[in-house]
Amino acid sequence: RFYSEDEETVNAVRDRFLKVNNSRLKVVHNALKARQRQFLDLIPLLFHFNDIRLPGFVGDECPAGIYDFQLSTEAVDAAKSLVKGYAERRTPLREYQIYGLYLIGSAGTIAYTDKSDLDIWVCHRSDLSAEGIAAIQDKCEKLSDWARSLDLEANFFVLTPESIRDGNIETMSEESS
Repeated sequence: RFYSEDEETVNAVRDRFLKVNNSRLKVVHNALKARQRQFLDLIPLLFHFNDIRLPGFVGDECPAGIYDFQLSTEAVDAAKSLVKGYAERRTPLREYQIYGLYLIGSAGTIAYTDKSDLDIWVCHRSDLSAEGIAAIQDKCEKLSDWARSLDLEANFFVLTPESIRDGNIETMSEESS
């Protein structure tokens, strides 16, 4: 297929972004203790699969599934360290309720220290029910509690693409935004 110059530019910018993002993630990963790294590695898996055996489970009705999710070896290894006999799931989901997870703030920058918190945006579909959003928020609270037990501060912010685009992020403090 022939790509226009605009598509090539978009692809080049996306590739640079992903390269910088991966570098930032490595900085955070290397600064964490082993159990804290497991927490970070598991976050995408915990939002993609709603598994009663893993931290953050709040019920079968909790929206799950991250669009274009790719399971990492690190996430599977972390799950296996928590649940004996854990096996990765290969069954595709019919619907994806979460557009993406975003580690924001100082993570991976020169301002990041071992005392820094992790701020994570959970960007979900706009048409989720109030009950679904509440279930995701409950999951986030449980995961924040688990992080505290690992001597790590993790703050989750449940948002829609529209609320981010429009700047309607009332639940965030000035520091976290």
